[in-house]
Amino acid sequence: MYSADNVRDRFSSGLDTASGPTVVTMCFDRVERDLSDALEALTPVGDAALIDHHRVNRALGHAQDLVSELATMLDTGRWEHAGALLSVYDYLLRRMALANATKNAATVREVQGIVGELGSAFRTAAQTSTPDEGAVAMTSVSVQA
Repeated sequence: MYSADNVRDRFSSGLDTASGPTVVTMCFDRVERDLSDALEALTPVGDAALIDHHRVNRALGHAQDLVSELATMLDTGRWEHAGALLSVYDYLLRRMALANATKNAATVREVQGIVGELGSAFRTAAQTSTPDEGAVAMTSVSVQA
């Protein structure tokens, strides 16, 4: 599966120079892509009506790894709402695990909706905040290559 070190290694060239808010939005972009891929793999096409279990597992596993990394990057001591966001990340991780185990498209769509709203909020915050505000209000990111 994917570990946090693999995620860092895979994106290290872009992460070395990216700001904290940019790293967070990059992660949300990829999680959204992984969820779309999982949903597509869960949607049978034609008469075969076969679900691509390997593709679903790979996409949801990668999305879980990224959400875990987002949770790890979150500095709960620097932002008053960090604990609540951490709870949302935990909820997303549990729902993705359930979706992967049951291959349930409705659960993936639920997660997709929440991730879409969070990603949109983080993108807006990244565009409208100063570098110092973004670092404190969004997350404190420590990338170790």
